[in-house]
Amino acid sequence: MAFVWLVVVAYYLGDDGGASLLTESPMGLAIMGVYLRVTGSRAAATVLVLFHEVTMYISLYNCYVSVAWLAWTFSQNKGLPFSGFFVKVSSHFNQPFRTLGLLTVVDVALGPFRPRGVAIVTNILAVVYILYVLSFAGLPTVMPVTKDNMNYAGPMMLGLIVLALAGWCISDRKRFQLPDVHFDS
Repeated sequence: MAFVWLVVVAYYLGDDGGASLLTESPMGLAIMGVYLRVTGSRAAATVLVLFHEVTMYISLYNCYVSVAWLAWTFSQNKGLPFSGFFVKVSSHFNQPFRTLGLLTVVDVALGPFRPRGVAIVTNILAVVYILYVLSFAGLPTVMPVTKDNMNYAGPMMLGLIVLALAGWCISDRKRFQLPDVHFDS
């Protein structure tokens, strides 16, 4: 479905490659310009953009909570600094609220992924995909770029990667204990 949607969107970008969509859009969102061009209605375009937002927020919440549980598991194995603090789970909500704030690139290095026969391929594909996504994180969202409208996602991600690698090299590799995992046939 996403491929068909992308083909339709590409068709409606126009001869200028979509550059005019930013000027047509009331909020500077190219996708809003596409929907305005297709539907001819601001209300319909707004509803279609809201469909994207709802899907994104539902997906984001699920990703956020799953990574929080991964960080919680990582702290159980003493893989995080201050693991005793982050291993606590709210008894009332049954959620690891302390690890919900720790969602950074650490979840990329949470331990080995070893399904038989595909571990290397899966890990390489994961790293390539992450690098592909991160290559767009620092691109500007508005031109010309000023200090007020700069997209700081790229520099922040690079800083987090440097901090994570420094933490691993300085102390985490000595403290972290891999869990004893056995795979059934």
